[in-house]
Amino acid sequence: MKKKIRSLKPPFWSFTLDLWTSANSDKILTVTGHYCDNTTIKYVQLCAEKLDRNNDGSVTSCAIRKTLKKQFQKYNITENQIFSFTSDSGKDVVAAIEQLQFNNAIHFRCVCHLINLAVQEFIAHENISSCLEKVRKIASSLRNSPKKLAALKSTIDSFNGESTRNGNININNTNYNDINSNIVNEKIQFRKPKLDTNVRWGSTLLMVERFFEIEKYIRFSFTSWPKTWPQIPFNTHAKLRRIREILYPLHEFTKQLEHKETPTISKLLPFLCVAIHKIESNALMDTDVGVAFNEKAFPRLKALRSSFSQNKAILLATFLDPRFKSFDWVGAPKDALSSCINWLSSMLDAIEGSPVSPPSDIFTQSLCSTSGYPEIEKYKDLTPFTQKVGYLEYNALEFWKLWRGKDLSNIARQYLIAPASSAESERSFSKLGNYFTKRRESLSSLSSEDLLMVSSYHSLVLENIN
Repeated sequence: MKKKIRSLKPPFWSFTLDLWTSANSDKILTVTGHYCDNTTIKYVQLCAEKLDRNNDGSVTSCAIRKTLKKQFQKYNITENQIFSFTSDSGKDVVAAIEQLQFNNAIHFRCVCHLINLAVQEFIAHENISSCLEKVRKIASSLRNSPKKLAALKSTIDSFNGESTRNGNININNTNYNDINSNIVNEKIQFRKPKLDTNVRWGSTLLMVERFFEIEKYIRFSFTSWPKTWPQIPFNTHAKLRRIREILYPLHEFTKQLEHKETPTISKLLPFLCVAIHKIESNALMDTDVGVAFNEKAFPRLKALRSSFSQNKAILLATFLDPRFKSFDWVGAPKDALSSCINWLSSMLDAIEGSPVSPPSDIFTQSLCSTSGYPEIEKYKDLTPFTQKVGYLEYNALEFWKLWRGKDLSNIARQYLIAPASSAESERSFSKLGNYFTKRRESLSSLSSEDLLMVSSYHSLVLENIN
């Protein structure tokens, strides 16, 4: 499998990297490489390597940099092939990427990590955290008690059973007549309550949604509300619903970044702008929950939007996605279209070696809407794909496969393969957590890496067999 990676030799690589702490307190660096294969973005697991630690237990940027260089040498990846890195904002990881001194490589901060930092400040607000803590206690109590879970499952099975057709149901030896018809007719699958974690803000939203989904069944499961459980009065209910509605646009935004086989970097700016617009125009922003969000999370989100609007790589990726190239969506940065045209013209100048004469006036040049390249003009004048049915699921790489201009197509593929988040590296953590168990405390770093490689390339092995 490692030989297979060395034989790939794509023109450009984009990498995600992150640090994981094992049960043995070992610091392990996971690195995934992303490249374009025809019309699909594919990724390979490069390493999950244990890092050398200092006397105080910390890991330095030097150790991360040395590991990255070793992996690039192992897989014959040259500096010219490296387009970008995506990581969180950890100071050691950021410093290691800077120390590599790959002048042409772009460093993207994981957008999911940045969104999480903003939302966690909102969740920590006293008004908000007190509501969420009540849901958290009930969910934790249920999850930690097989007896209570069994009672909840029995209730849901009873509601899903034949007896509900007549509006009668027997729960805990109590007969209920003419209960709410919406509950009777609704059938749900039993699922455990969810608990959130502070490293994934979306888990808090999912915890609240799951609570709303099963709360009525929880109340039917117990003839008396357990004394250890907090009460959920009407005003707390209303506040939880406001929290869910205000956070939901951000949930839609991050869901768009989960499609690992199609471009995600081009979705960052348009979908973040739309999410912010939806939140701003929500009438709930005048409520106590909205005021807390405006105070804690909004400054970070608006700063993030401003940062994306000034990032050349993100703007170019957005322009090179035919769905968003016109920059006509709500909150789009001004003059982004003309800036992208000028940048692409400069890139084609460098490729062809015959630059087109720019306008003499500098201000006019910055706002120039024509490139002098018919290929760019043809692309700019195409009808935006937002007018097509199902455009959100469209794969921009399919468009560039059919594009006749080779140079512009190659530039587009280069920018579109960069992942918007380091999710692939973080998915490796889940697999590593299954390997480093109490029965495998002496598992070596090399063995865990081999296990991860086998797991990651299971589909590749089947593909080769077929």
